[in-house]
Amino acid sequence: MYLEDRIDRLVQDNSPMDFVNLYARSHAGEALKYSNAVKMFYRASTRAGARVNPHMTRHTAATRWKRAGVPARDIQELLGRRSPASQLVYEHATDQDLRDAIEGVRRGSPGPS
Repeated sequence: MYLEDRIDRLVQDNSPMDFVNLYARSHAGEALKYSNAVKMFYRASTRAGARVNPHMTRHTAATRWKRAGVPARDIQELLGRRSPASQLVYEHATDQDLRDAIEGVRRGSPGPS
């Protein structure tokens, strides 16, 4: 429901924020406060029958950015981390990533083809 309403709202404004206030007239189009975004996330995950939390999206985003070739410094900035090492806890290797690394060594190259 939120996604459809958000897409409709894009016609009216071009806010770069993913989560904006759609329903309060006095703040419509403004960035959603963190506490409200968390509540919205938990309501949606409960309806979907999934036990997840908003923090998990940081892990997914960091891993996807890394696989897409986003420079580590940019990932660090996107995650709001002070230290490059502190972002590493958000990046996860899949079984396929590990297989590709092993195959790369067998072929004499350091990583995936």
